[in-house]
Amino acid sequence: MKKSNFSKINYILIYIISLVLIIPVLVMAHMAGQNTNTDRDSYEVLPLDSGWSASDDNGNLVPVTLPLNGSEFSGKALTLSRTLSAAECQGNQYLMLPAYHSSVVISIDHTPLYTFGPSGSVFSLAPSAYHFFRLDSSYVGKTLTITLDSASAKFQGTAETVYIGDKASELLMVIRQNINAVFSYIIFLALAVVFLIVWIYISCLPGKHQNNSLLYLSLISLFMSVGGIIDTKIPQFFCRNIEALCILSYETIIFMEMFTVAYFLCSKNAYIVKMTRKIAPVPVINFVLSNFLFLFRIEDLEDSLLITHISILILAVSEVTFNIRVKLIERSRTGKKELHLSPETFGFLFMALTVCIDILRYYSGNKDDYAACTRLGVIIFIMLLGIQSLQGHMDILAVELQSQAYKQMALHDSLTNLSNRTAYEETLDCLNTSSADYRKTVIAMFDLNDLKKINDEQRHEAGDLYIKSCAYFINGFFRDFSTLFRIGGDEFALICSLDDKRKFYTAYAEMLHEYEEADKAQINFAYGYAEFDPAIDHSLYDTIKRADQMMYACKTRMKKDVSPR
Repeated sequence: MKKSNFSKINYILIYIISLVLIIPVLVMAHMAGQNTNTDRDSYEVLPLDSGWSASDDNGNLVPVTLPLNGSEFSGKALTLSRTLSAAECQGNQYLMLPAYHSSVVISIDHTPLYTFGPSGSVFSLAPSAYHFFRLDSSYVGKTLTITLDSASAKFQGTAETVYIGDKASELLMVIRQNINAVFSYIIFLALAVVFLIVWIYISCLPGKHQNNSLLYLSLISLFMSVGGIIDTKIPQFFCRNIEALCILSYETIIFMEMFTVAYFLCSKNAYIVKMTRKIAPVPVINFVLSNFLFLFRIEDLEDSLLITHISILILAVSEVTFNIRVKLIERSRTGKKELHLSPETFGFLFMALTVCIDILRYYSGNKDDYAACTRLGVIIFIMLLGIQSLQGHMDILAVELQSQAYKQMALHDSLTNLSNRTAYEETLDCLNTSSADYRKTVIAMFDLNDLKKINDEQRHEAGDLYIKSCAYFINGFFRDFSTLFRIGGDEFALICSLDDKRKFYTAYAEMLHEYEEADKAQINFAYGYAEFDPAIDHSLYDTIKRADQMMYACKTRMKKDVSPR
């Protein structure tokens, strides 16, 4: 295959990647450029961080300021209260309450008007969520009471700043508060699309180059994007099935584990594949155990997250060890002193490090963006592995396309641009192996007249022009529904396999009519055909023999009719 042809494929892939990646960049740049002011008032959202009272252990009201994470309120439900003013209850205002894994009760003058918490069903839980409560003008001067009750000791006594505003402004505020995370997850989604497109493209090509590494990278990116976007809580503005969103968020972590293992199982290194198979059950066990504990109400998803973290650490340490072990083996074989880490090894090592950092941050009590380091690690991991996988696929594709080009050349007649004798024989072999195909086949044979004489008297250039003229003439009547082969210097064969053979006979009659009017100095050939007859033909070779006999009979007649020159 020509290098330029392969370059075109590379340019197409680069174009697709660039297009998919640049769109989210432009979108996010536009959003960020709309308003860079971080003043909450610019969003038309009011923070209600002051004027609150909380009940202590003795039932006394203690003035507090939000956000609140006081140990004096841990171990029990946290109750906050304040009096609503006219400014807070005017217009289409919604109270937006961020809550971490807590049941929520919102009351007006001690009358519960909003409740959220485990319902007792199989899939019920109290995830982290934004809770919305519409404020009516009739609530002016009344007492707003919020009760937060978390089953997890980690979040007891915790209350975030409460906001008031219209939902659109609150949504915009949340997006801008999470702008870096949103941008990252859009990039992950774009990478998922790119890898999937390339994988589908390569999978559709002929040849034995199928490799699912890009598919698994696409799925890792997809689940990273989906889980991350859910964690920003932006989808809660559009879907109020908070439990389902929370469950999906937890499950995406486990699925990322599974597809990471699947990726390493696609490795070309036999040692990595062998060792990865040994730890492959770990994410499966994590999935089964975590969901078992949740479904049977033994542990909440938040509490069973420890199992997932242990599973991630086992996977991270194991794969890093396997990859470094491979490099040590290679170094010992080559005798080199340096240890050069592959992009795959470096990427996974960096990702494992960032994941461990975020796990430590999580258990240290830091509630700020648990996945900040993980995003960086995963995106570097995916980019490095994606580039490596793409390069590997491109190398395989180059070899495959080159092989296809050589095969095409081997089956192609360069003079007439028709298929050659090798292609003719391969086609016959294929047809003869399927009775359903060869039983509806017509074979036509053609033999050029006076080719040797033209070559001797007018040189081979004239002979080549004569061959091309005859080939073009014959093929013009049949090219739409059959294949013409050049099977010798002056011999041609036509294979027509049709359910409706009337097309062949019509075209054949038209050819004979035009042939009678043609200049015999430029177009002159003998012809014959035969239709497969199951009564006398055991295979297509019998049909070909009868077509040859008809063609040579035609040639004999032509010699008798034409006087010697």
